[in-house]
Amino acid sequence: MRDTIRARRRDIYRGGAGRGHENVKGLLFVLLSYILDWVLLAAGAAIGYVLGELTPNKRPFSPADRSISYVFLPFSPIFRPFHSIAIFLPMI
Repeated sequence: MRDTIRARRRDIYRGGAGRGHENVKGLLFVLLSYILDWVLLAAGAAIGYVLGELTPNKRPFSPADRSISYVFLPFSPIFRPFHSIAIFLPMI
């Protein structure tokens, strides 16, 4: 009787009869995946913190500056074909 109780406890501890090492491998795989997730999360947070502390490039800006503005064209020949493709291609 006492041997059967020990055998049952051993089987429960191993995750079933004769599967002790497979259960440990699965446990290690899950733990390593969680550790990898936390390492990647910490690395992303560190990168975000570093990028958040950087000061931006401060150059003078004016909307009236001609060097950064596009020239206004009343008719753009490239716009119409792309507009037609964007509307009619999803319908097909």
